[in-house]
Amino acid sequence: MLTYKNILESLDVGIAILRDGKYLSNLNIAFKEFLSIEEDIEDIESLLSRIDSDSNSIAKFNIFLNFPENLQSSFILNLNSGIVLGCKLKRLLANEEETIDLLTIQDLTSQELRIRQLTIESQQDELTGVANRRKFEYEFSKLYEFLQRTKITGALLILDLDNFKTINDRFGHSTGDRILQQVCLALSPVIRNYEMLARVGGDEFAILVSHSGEQAILRLTKEVPLALKSIKINANDETSTTEVLKVSIGACTFPLSDLSYKEVYEIADKNMYEYKMRAKNLKQETQ
Repeated sequence: MLTYKNILESLDVGIAILRDGKYLSNLNIAFKEFLSIEEDIEDIESLLSRIDSDSNSIAKFNIFLNFPENLQSSFILNLNSGIVLGCKLKRLLANEEETIDLLTIQDLTSQELRIRQLTIESQQDELTGVANRRKFEYEFSKLYEFLQRTKITGALLILDLDNFKTINDRFGHSTGDRILQQVCLALSPVIRNYEMLARVGGDEFAILVSHSGEQAILRLTKEVPLALKSIKINANDETSTTEVLKVSIGACTFPLSDLSYKEVYEIADKNMYEYKMRAKNLKQETQ
């Protein structure tokens, strides 16, 4: 005859009863397996001592167990083994004599890994692997707000490849894609740990600097063109360089009084366009 206990033991969800926020009972097999527990445990302190996780997760788990919000709460527990457990606590009974909560645990490892992968993909440019425009705008808005409070000066640089359309037309889009990848590889040693490179358009890139704005602009406007000189522009079946990759750079320090981060972007973009026009006019004058 199928009993209540048999049903609990057959579930792939870990189940335990928590009494008065201190005592445990009715631990089923899945609960013990998820937390690598072999014997029955009667109190929360013993449970916490047996969980193989970092101290920060243990502290949060302890708070989760002792202070369920609105009679129901949930918490993610990351084990050192790499397993991600979803924990839920639901109030079943509360009176003057006792409090009873239902504690359930479920393995969310594959789901959590998929979410993390999707998050990375949503913030990463598929072709080059650097941050995409979505990631850039998110980080820029956060940084701008932070620097407004701290009075630290950051910087934004907009890079545009001047003759990329000509390269695409002459050698084809596969060569163009390869050039964009090589641009990011060439710029990688130039970008410091407090800076972020993002692809914000077809052949347009942005460099976000979190501090030392003016010094960073001076350094990057020199180092970026030098780094891009190493790129060979030719079709896959050619051995000699037939084009020289040129870049226009516009920059702006921030934050600026009464301006948003989007307006700072427009200023840097305008400065880049003016840089491009000056270079074009200079070329025409020398021909």
